[in-house]
Amino acid sequence: MPRTRLLALLGAAVSLVTAAPAAAAPSGGQTFLLDRPTGAAPLPWDGAGRASLSTQPLSADGRWLVFSSSSDSLLQGDDDSGVHVYRLDRQTGALAQVDVGADGSQLGLGLQADGAEVSADGDRVGFMLTTPAGAVTGLAPGFYVKQLSSGTLELATRADGAGGAPAVVGAPALSGNGRHVAFTTTAPLQTAAGAGRAQDVYVRDLDDGRTTRLDVDSDNRAVGSVKTNARPAIDFDGDVVAWIGDYARDPNEHDGLDEVYVEGSRRAQGIPIPGRATSGRAYAVALAGNDRWLAWIGPSDQVFARALGVRGDQIRVDVPGPDGRDGIDYGLSFEPVAAADAASPRLDFVSSGTLDHDRDLNGLDDLYSVKPAEFGQPGHVQMLTTGTGDGHVAPGAAAVDGSVVVFAEAAEDLPGGDALARQVYERLPAGSAPPQGRDVLRSRPSSPPPLPDEAGDAALRTHHAVSDDGSRVVFSSRAAAFGAVAEPQLVVLGYRSSQVLLRDAVSGETTLVSRSLGGRPALGTSRLATIDGAGRRVAFLSSAHDLVPDSPTRGGISHAYVRDLDSGVTTLADRTTLGVPLPGGVVDAVLSGDGRHLAYRAVGPGPPEAPADIYTHVYLVDLDSGRTTLVDRAPGSGLPGSGDATDVELSRDGSRVAFVSDARNLGAPGTEDPQVYVRDVAAGTTTWVSVPQDGDPRHALASMPSLSGDGTRIAFYQLDVAFGWGMPADRGGQVFVRDLAAATTTLASVTDGAGPPAFDGIAPSLDADGSQLAFLAAAGDSPRFLGYQAYLRDLATGATTLMSVAAGGGPSRAGVRYASASGDGRCVAFDSASGDLGGGYGPDYVHAYLRCTGSAGDIPGGGGGGDGAVPPVAAARDRTAPRITRARLSHRSFAVVRPAKGHRRAAASRARRRAVPAGTKIAFRLSEAARVTGAVERTLPGERRGRRCVAARRAGRPARSSRGAVSAAGAARRGGSRRGAAKRKRCTRVVTVATPLTASLRAGARSLAFSGRYGRGGRRALAPGAYRLRLVARDRAGNSSRPVRLAFTVVRAAR
Repeated sequence: MPRTRLLALLGAAVSLVTAAPAAAAPSGGQTFLLDRPTGAAPLPWDGAGRASLSTQPLSADGRWLVFSSSSDSLLQGDDDSGVHVYRLDRQTGALAQVDVGADGSQLGLGLQADGAEVSADGDRVGFMLTTPAGAVTGLAPGFYVKQLSSGTLELATRADGAGGAPAVVGAPALSGNGRHVAFTTTAPLQTAAGAGRAQDVYVRDLDDGRTTRLDVDSDNRAVGSVKTNARPAIDFDGDVVAWIGDYARDPNEHDGLDEVYVEGSRRAQGIPIPGRATSGRAYAVALAGNDRWLAWIGPSDQVFARALGVRGDQIRVDVPGPDGRDGIDYGLSFEPVAAADAASPRLDFVSSGTLDHDRDLNGLDDLYSVKPAEFGQPGHVQMLTTGTGDGHVAPGAAAVDGSVVVFAEAAEDLPGGDALARQVYERLPAGSAPPQGRDVLRSRPSSPPPLPDEAGDAALRTHHAVSDDGSRVVFSSRAAAFGAVAEPQLVVLGYRSSQVLLRDAVSGETTLVSRSLGGRPALGTSRLATIDGAGRRVAFLSSAHDLVPDSPTRGGISHAYVRDLDSGVTTLADRTTLGVPLPGGVVDAVLSGDGRHLAYRAVGPGPPEAPADIYTHVYLVDLDSGRTTLVDRAPGSGLPGSGDATDVELSRDGSRVAFVSDARNLGAPGTEDPQVYVRDVAAGTTTWVSVPQDGDPRHALASMPSLSGDGTRIAFYQLDVAFGWGMPADRGGQVFVRDLAAATTTLASVTDGAGPPAFDGIAPSLDADGSQLAFLAAAGDSPRFLGYQAYLRDLATGATTLMSVAAGGGPSRAGVRYASASGDGRCVAFDSASGDLGGGYGPDYVHAYLRCTGSAGDIPGGGGGGDGAVPPVAAARDRTAPRITRARLSHRSFAVVRPAKGHRRAAASRARRRAVPAGTKIAFRLSEAARVTGAVERTLPGERRGRRCVAARRAGRPARSSRGAVSAAGAARRGGSRRGAAKRKRCTRVVTVATPLTASLRAGARSLAFSGRYGRGGRRALAPGAYRLRLVARDRAGNSSRPVRLAFTVVRAAR
């Protein structure tokens, strides 16, 4: 289905809607999609998916490539709700789905097949099959091997015999001939030699159905434990297996470290059977197909190898070339998966280091390769990927002669790529590359031109996400179509920033709430939105710095904002007594039903009335007067709570505030377990409401409070089986409702009228008068089989209605994350990744939906499509990205232009210009009209911390304690000495210095002048040094060009 980006939301003229009258509420009986463009416009594209490679993705001759992908556009007929394994014939381009039955039928719905490995001849493919919540299949999870020529599919990870019990396994390994599988498991499998224990290693012979345990001595006795999360390695014939474990079989092995062990039938070559092959901790292992070489990742994340069958020392493999730097290595594999008489293999691995200093310019992970004959020789490690891309390369592989190189990467400068969704690419040899480049996308069709996903995950709050009449719903979205961007600090976590939006279910209009001062999507993450009962005010958290004139600029800190939809004014709500934003921000915020009060949680001394402690407290802000009040106080004394407060909630007029706290002084003495309290702000009283039937605080474990709008009832989630009030002992947590006046508590999470309690009733949401309760629970009488479903219960009549109804009836297949009831108790908004709810989206992302009780009917304005109707198709959008070509600098070495002051200064400037050029001009050709942005980047030395390359600390620089004194211990911990600096892993980081160039240009030959100055009015100048300019063009349809980089040097002006 063609889908387009919602350009209206990205423009400055996004219209604001006013509150709809109560009579114009959504009709019942239908499920309506909320996170969609205004009206029934085509939906943003969501079919790109993600792809991945294992460390054994290529056949021996390089013809067959296997990978896994969740793309919706690879093949017609595959299940778009799952992740599948595909085999690509690189000679013909033919693509086939592997995880299917012998007749080509799908194995089920919602399955995840990944970790694909291929045999040397390309005929057998092994893969892991998992069944997440909502998946439908008759197959057991495990590692399967598919023979493409015959169509047979066999479970390999099981106990001995054809009908052996399936095993839950780690990452298995397929032999080169495709007839053996090595795997680790925590299940005690039955073999011919007896039952195994936990954490053992096995090999399965697919020809005779035999499963053999390997980690035993000659008397079949257990000798240690296997590292089950580390993939074992197996040779071509399946008779030699290497794995990582900790064993006491070796009298010289007393260090207790995980090391590499080998099992096989090659006693004549001197391999201990089984025996320790390494000395020192190991993290990953690889075995050559001809079982002559063993490689592993050892101490300091470095690659080592040794020859098997001959005496010799271990060799360090990943030796950097001249001026190169070490890094973190992973993705170890020998290629090709060939027999013993095949050509000498090569070892492939991924490294975050700069092993090839001349070519690796980005300081990111790249794919490297080295032949055994060159092990240990500096400068012989060959980099197979560019070293200049925008993303980290994931594990890849290469043919033995280097003619075929495949890798996975998430990068915007690759065809069809973005910074989040990893795809599989083939890097073509330099002499055979087409004009469009050497990196060819293999995990998505090339026609039409592939684009990244424009859709993204939506999220709702459990409370106050819906207006009183159900007509308006607020939510956050990570969709690029709504203005979410891939910020660098979020890319490493695998997602974009998010924006807050409002959907009017009556008019069908979608409105951007988290708007910057310029009317565009805010530059930051905005989330956790709540709305008042009238639908006129929205509160949310945001880390953006462009929402209000005095928005804090400190990155990553969230603040509470309130936007008035009628006036279009956004206000920052969390301020100190001096009126400045809280230095530490807030962690949560909820708007009252009348829109006049906001409760937030914060830690530290910033808020008014903040106590001098380290706990998180609840504060209430009167938005009219600006007064802020501490809420979590003890009854009587009014002392601040002596613990952390969480899960804040408000009554409609803000007079009562509910929260969760583990404090011991708020009314539930003798326990630090979380309890639910209600604070009457006017009366100054705090009431413990999660009271067990026997009154013992130790029998309560409560959270997730929801206050009715009138403040007379409160619902909460309870986990302790000794709670009483009908709490079952064997059906998980439950939702209870307490009448505050009567001090009575009732079990409320019942999905079947007056039937038994639900499995795992959770996340309550009460309406305004406390008569209707929305909650989540497992569907049917089996826990979590279909995930959580959304229900609405009438507390007076006991009737319970399923709200997360699939388009064909019954509960949604993948379940629901959160649900929020409207004030009138008639509607429930919820978010779900289930692809069977209607509205046009599949299961690739979580989306927001609304369903109301009552008779069916159409929503005026075309707000929905939840009954499965397909929205009308709009004209195809522009999907062609602009191109920047023939880019060059007039001067690659120049001085910064100095501002002239008077005739004498101008004359001096002209004289200097004759000696050293001042500024430069960038000339290029633009394929279409676009907005061109030029950013100045600089490569700087850094040090590796985890997967990140950060600024290096200067050697000898001491650390300072919190009191400002020099701390010798701190300096030692942080590597203050020169010796400590030498031990730290070095890397090269790319830093954006400034973005001084922005211009909207027509197509054709264009140029931009660059003075070397930046900032407002050009007040700042680049310091002398080496830089590079990164040019990107973006057209009106939102398509971005590949980045173009030009190196230049800033020098000092001649005197």
